[in-house]
Amino acid sequence: MSSGTYIDNGTGLPALKQPYKDVTMNMNTFFIKGDHQCIKDACNQYLNALTVGSRTYFPISSIVMLTYAQLSGYALTDENKIMGTMLEQDLAFFIPTLVVDSHLGLSIAFFPFQLFIDNPPAIVAGREIFGFNKTIGSFNKTETNDGLDLKVGTLAVKKFSADATFQMEDFVHIQPCESSNPGHSDWTCWEDVLGEITKQIGSMVGLSKIEALLGEAGKELADLMKLQGNLVFLKQFRSVTDGTKTCYQSVVEAPISLNKFEGAGISKLHDITFTELESNPIAKTLGIAPTQNSVFSIWGKVQVTIENGKEIESHKRSRCKLLQRLLG
Repeated sequence: MSSGTYIDNGTGLPALKQPYKDVTMNMNTFFIKGDHQCIKDACNQYLNALTVGSRTYFPISSIVMLTYAQLSGYALTDENKIMGTMLEQDLAFFIPTLVVDSHLGLSIAFFPFQLFIDNPPAIVAGREIFGFNKTIGSFNKTETNDGLDLKVGTLAVKKFSADATFQMEDFVHIQPCESSNPGHSDWTCWEDVLGEITKQIGSMVGLSKIEALLGEAGKELADLMKLQGNLVFLKQFRSVTDGTKTCYQSVVEAPISLNKFEGAGISKLHDITFTELESNPIAKTLGIAPTQNSVFSIWGKVQVTIENGKEIESHKRSRCKLLQRLLG
């Protein structure tokens, strides 16, 4: 594998180099229910098949964190010269996972299963550097006292056929529930947010086995959540000589660290509707019902840094006892 200097035109575009420092995020996260077995199957396919014997990623529960974020940060050249501010909107499907490492024990990682983005350089850089599964998205947003009304579209076809043409199709509609109680905004630190997130994730189906493992290791989910979290990706590129093969394929982790907390709170529950698109079966893959209410919703504004990542190697060795228990 080459380790030479990256070649570009001097600006770094379209794949701006990492780390991405002091990125401001205004976000709304909606906790929705998927199917725990479907989510586990997705983690096995995209992550665990490549990290055998070293690390295993197990979905903590049946929860999927559907996050809409508005991001802004400086775009820097390779010599760290500021070119200007880069803006981005994205909708991401995050799977919170318990990471079982054969040597390091337990930790938490968030798997961004798929993201919809309105910024082409962000799509290029995210996929090329980390392996973010990003695709184009369009956003129609209205914010009211009741909450967020958001329509997200993507380039897709509803049904496969020789007559179908890819075009921007409505994919997700998020709107406040009429019967929902108003939220509150009295969290003053990130630890309060993590505590509530832990509580909500813990209330979902599929946690009992996780709790047993945590107890055996002398850990608590809340304590793991307070540690610096990692994002985990499948980074891969098709081979030029055989489209069914890869010229590069690896599971990648990258730490995301909190630089500044500006506020957060509970928001109203929201109705979420997914349009069935045969070219984008994410809801079906994760076992998400086409129409449902969020079980919990929060808003937040933070400043973060996404650090340099690392490749996770597989090891052909026997699994640790915790891993054997986890996988049954």
